[in-house]
Amino acid sequence: MKKLIMFFSVCFILSSCTMGKDYARPQIDLPEGSSVDAGAYSSDRWWESFNDDVLNKLVQKALSYNQDLKLAIARVDEARAVAGISEASKKPSSTAVLEGSDAGGRESYSLSAGMSYEIDLWGKYKRLSESKRAQLLAAQANKDAVKIALTAEVAKIYFALRSNDAQLTIAERTLEARRETVEIYKKRLAEGLVSNLDLQRVTAEMYSVETNVQSITKAIGENETALSVLIGSNPREIAGGNIERGKEIENIAVIPEVPEGIPSNLLERRPDIMQAEEILVSANAEVGAARAAYFPSISLTGGYGYASPSLADLFSNGIWHFAGSVAQPVFQGGKLKEQQKQAQAKYDQALASYNKTIQNAFKETLDALNANKINRETVISVENQKEALQKAYSIALKQKEAGLIGLLDVLDSERNFLAAELSYVKAVQNRLNAVVDVNKALGGGWSYE
Repeated sequence: MKKLIMFFSVCFILSSCTMGKDYARPQIDLPEGSSVDAGAYSSDRWWESFNDDVLNKLVQKALSYNQDLKLAIARVDEARAVAGISEASKKPSSTAVLEGSDAGGRESYSLSAGMSYEIDLWGKYKRLSESKRAQLLAAQANKDAVKIALTAEVAKIYFALRSNDAQLTIAERTLEARRETVEIYKKRLAEGLVSNLDLQRVTAEMYSVETNVQSITKAIGENETALSVLIGSNPREIAGGNIERGKEIENIAVIPEVPEGIPSNLLERRPDIMQAEEILVSANAEVGAARAAYFPSISLTGGYGYASPSLADLFSNGIWHFAGSVAQPVFQGGKLKEQQKQAQAKYDQALASYNKTIQNAFKETLDALNANKINRETVISVENQKEALQKAYSIALKQKEAGLIGLLDVLDSERNFLAAELSYVKAVQNRLNAVVDVNKALGGGWSYE
């Protein structure tokens, strides 16, 4: 008994000798700034700040039915099962076998069972369990990354659709005016008031706008099918189109400016950074497990068997057997050494990927913040340009009627005004997209209250 107690005492002491280093977050030279609770800036439903009910419905459908998100969720379930298997490997396992025979009309039954347990002396199973748990967290972070990317894509395509709707309205209105102009010039040509050259010029301008209408119509169809796929519509629904519309793009609420003083550690909640770090945690644990493979493992087995002439007295006799065995790695042709090198190389790869992910996160955030500022200013500039060109077009029409300028001047003025109207709508779309990009870059937006 004393030897047995001593044996287990030694096992307990050795089991605390976990191989490999515990994970420590790499030191990275980040911009100076206050460290605050990221939750104060969280806005998980950031898209609702645009105050468009149809957009809210589309996002919710995407979160419920999008196939990419379902795939990411299934991968989380798989990783959770793998982590559970790893945890189970640290616990004792048992087996039972029931056998029966019939000798001379006398039935006989026997039941044998066994239990095995391997003491984790060097922390191999602890490190493997740590690795699988990190992989589960990485899968969950990947799901969150897919969710943010999905909601951002739905918002952007919806804004593109509403932008194209507005552009189509402008182009069709212009096309109708051009068609009326062509009819007027046909009558004036018959009366000898204009030349055929003038007629062909206004006709060419009409077809130019008609081509623009066709191009915008094509883009609308593509945006509708893209949204249908994102929200998980079936093929029949995709073919049918008919995506619901909400507010006009100019009336969609513009989220207030990003508040000053948002700390850089807010980026730690970005799912891609969280995923990269959990992969690094997993790789670090795998290095420890590879090192532990060099050292011996102790397997404990317990077995008991019962036999009786009938099932009724199956448990009348009992036998218990205990045995301990030590399994130590021997020469394996350098396999263990190469496995450790492989684990270390994977860790180095994960570390480089983690550092690169953080670099990209700061780049995306800075680019998004700058674009948000510039696009807000651009809307104002383009709007002023549109108003100036509208006045110029009105003046050109009056001067043409007074015989002060020719047809080409009027057509140029009209063409420039049309381009400015379309550019303004596009600028409004870009402003909305920039807000989406800021939300995405910050890992889910910020509080707007």
